[in-house]
Amino acid sequence: MSRKSLPAAALLVIVVVAAVAVIVWINRLNAPPVIDMTNVIFEEDYQLTGALDGDAVVFGTRITLDANSIVNGDLSLVGETVVISGVINGDLAIVASDIQFSGAHISGDTVMMGNKIAINGRFDGDFSVTGESITIEPTSAFNADTNVCGDVLSDPLVFVCQDETVFAPLEALIRLRSDGLSLDSAITPPAVIAVGALMTGIMAGITSLSVAVFPRQFSRIEDAVRTTPRRLFGVGLAVFGLGIGLTLALVVLIAMLPPVGFVLIPIYLAVGLGLLALMISGWVTLALVIGERVIGRAPHTSRSHRGVPPMLIAAVGSVILSAVLTLLALLPFGSVITAITLAGVTAAGVGGAMLTRLGTRPLSRATFVQG
Repeated sequence: MSRKSLPAAALLVIVVVAAVAVIVWINRLNAPPVIDMTNVIFEEDYQLTGALDGDAVVFGTRITLDANSIVNGDLSLVGETVVISGVINGDLAIVASDIQFSGAHISGDTVMMGNKIAINGRFDGDFSVTGESITIEPTSAFNADTNVCGDVLSDPLVFVCQDETVFAPLEALIRLRSDGLSLDSAITPPAVIAVGALMTGIMAGITSLSVAVFPRQFSRIEDAVRTTPRRLFGVGLAVFGLGIGLTLALVVLIAMLPPVGFVLIPIYLAVGLGLLALMISGWVTLALVIGERVIGRAPHTSRSHRGVPPMLIAAVGSVILSAVLTLLALLPFGSVITAITLAGVTAAGVGGAMLTRLGTRPLSRATFVQG
């Protein structure tokens, strides 16, 4: 494709994307919504002082239903602190850290999970609760079955945990409440070493194969890295920043303009494949540099390392690089340290691959100077 045809091609892509977005938008206007978001509420500090008709779901940091509030339907609450003093003519489900009932009246079934729970109200339907500390005032009234499962109960002789299977859908949250958020049990040193060994073999194979199939291209990228490493390092960091920026932009588009965001996903994937090719090229280039350094300094090879096959040099460098990253992954916050280190050490190679167009041309070309 010539440079003169690039603007026309870009304009065609823009027109096609805009047309598809308009068609999707028109279809969405005419089609019924997949999910009824009428009573789905997101507020940091939500307070209900009157009537709310229909089923509702509320997400917030603090959720308050005062004494004059009436909910005519089922209600689900997810937040940090929930205070209920009104009437709910339907079922109630709550997931929160701190839950307080003060003179509330629930006509339907109640299911909730929390840490600290204080109950004072009337419950006409089945009542099921699980928490660390549960306090039930003597003035509370329960007109159906009760199932109270907690570590600390105000009256364990009256309220007992009859059936924990009721909370099976909340099992993961209950375990998180009890054990806290910890990845130590999942990411253990043996698991890190096993994954590291697997990735070492995979990357060594990819590196050796890449050097064998594209020897001239990677030779140009390596020469570029050795010539201007600082410049290429900056270019590589810019490429990584571009990838992060495009990802964030796509997430925002999907959240704010779903039709446009979903239409752009194929373009994002195509750009992502290009960035992946640049990252692999950076890895292979760095492996070549490390392999030549190591083999060049090894005994009996300092004078004859030029005769060593490039595939072997690349494989040795890749194994060393993978081993170092695996050791870094064993440290506290190892995943973050490994990601930052990987981006830093491969940035120059990524920049070299970018400026040489994946090694299809040298970094610097001969320039004709008149006179």
